[in-house]
Amino acid sequence: MSLISVKVGFTQKMADFENRRVDVEISEIDTELSLEAQLGDADTVIDASLGLLKTKLSDLYHKGTRKDEEDTE
Repeated sequence: MSLISVKVGFTQKMADFENRRVDVEISEIDTELSLEAQLGDADTVIDASLGLLKTKLSDLYHKGTRKDEEDTE
Protein backbone atom coordinates (compact mmCIF):
# COMPACT_ATOMS: atom_id res chain seq x y z
CA MET A 1 0.00 0.00 0.00
CA SER A 2 1.62 3.25 -1.17
CA LEU A 3 0.47 6.53 0.35
CA ILE A 4 0.92 9.94 -1.23
CA SER A 5 0.14 13.55 -0.30
CA VAL A 6 -0.91 16.50 -2.43
CA LYS A 7 -0.83 20.19 -1.47
CA VAL A 8 -2.41 22.94 -3.55
CA GLY A 9 -2.07 26.63 -2.73
CA PHE A 10 -3.58 29.79 -4.16
CA THR A 11 -2.74 33.35 -3.07
CA GLN A 12 -4.89 36.29 -4.13
CA LYS A 13 -4.21 39.94 -3.42
CA MET A 14 -7.46 41.20 -1.92
CA ALA A 15 -6.73 44.87 -1.24
CA ASP A 16 -3.71 47.18 -1.16
CA PHE A 17 -2.04 45.36 1.74
CA GLU A 18 -4.10 42.25 2.22
CA ASN A 19 -3.54 38.78 0.81
CA ARG A 20 -5.70 35.70 1.21
CA ARG A 21 -4.31 32.23 0.77
CA VAL A 22 -6.20 29.01 0.34
CA ASP A 23 -4.17 25.88 1.03
CA VAL A 24 -5.66 22.45 0.60
CA GLU A 25 -3.65 19.45 1.72
CA ILE A 26 -4.75 15.93 0.99
CA SER A 27 -2.68 13.28 2.67
CA GLU A 28 -2.54 9.53 2.94
CA ILE A 29 -4.06 8.83 -0.46
CA ASP A 30 -3.96 5.08 -0.92
CA THR A 31 -2.85 4.36 -4.46
CA GLU A 32 -4.43 0.92 -4.33
CA LEU A 33 -7.96 2.25 -3.71
CA SER A 34 -10.27 4.30 -5.90
CA LEU A 35 -9.06 7.90 -6.11
CA GLU A 36 -12.58 9.17 -6.82
CA ALA A 37 -13.88 7.89 -3.50
CA GLN A 38 -10.92 9.29 -1.57
CA LEU A 39 -10.96 12.71 -3.22
CA GLY A 40 -14.72 13.32 -3.22
CA ASP A 41 -14.72 15.26 0.06
CA ALA A 42 -11.62 17.21 -0.97
CA ASP A 43 -13.36 18.31 -4.16
CA THR A 44 -16.28 19.64 -2.10
CA VAL A 45 -13.95 21.56 0.23
CA ILE A 46 -11.97 23.06 -2.66
CA ASP A 47 -15.14 24.22 -4.44
CA ALA A 48 -16.52 25.77 -1.23
CA SER A 49 -13.22 27.51 -0.45
CA LEU A 50 -12.90 28.98 -3.94
CA GLY A 51 -16.55 30.07 -3.84
CA LEU A 52 -15.95 31.91 -0.58
CA LEU A 53 -12.81 33.52 -1.99
CA LYS A 54 -14.70 34.70 -5.09
CA THR A 55 -17.43 36.18 -2.88
CA LYS A 56 -14.87 38.03 -0.74
CA LEU A 57 -13.09 39.35 -3.83
CA SER A 58 -16.35 40.54 -5.34
CA ASP A 59 -17.36 42.27 -2.08
CA LEU A 60 -14.00 44.03 -1.83
CA TYR A 61 -14.10 45.06 -5.47
CA HIS A 62 -17.58 46.56 -5.14
CA LYS A 63 -16.65 48.24 -1.85
CA GLY A 64 -13.58 49.79 -3.51
CA THR A 65 -15.60 50.87 -6.55
CA ARG A 66 -18.21 52.59 -4.37
CA LYS A 67 -15.44 54.35 -2.41
CA ASP A 68 -13.79 55.54 -5.65
CA GLU A 69 -17.15 56.89 -6.85
CA GLU A 70 -17.68 58.75 -3.55
CA ASP A 71 -14.17 60.23 -3.71
CA THR A 72 -14.80 61.64 -7.19
CA GLU A 73 -18.07 63.37 -6.19
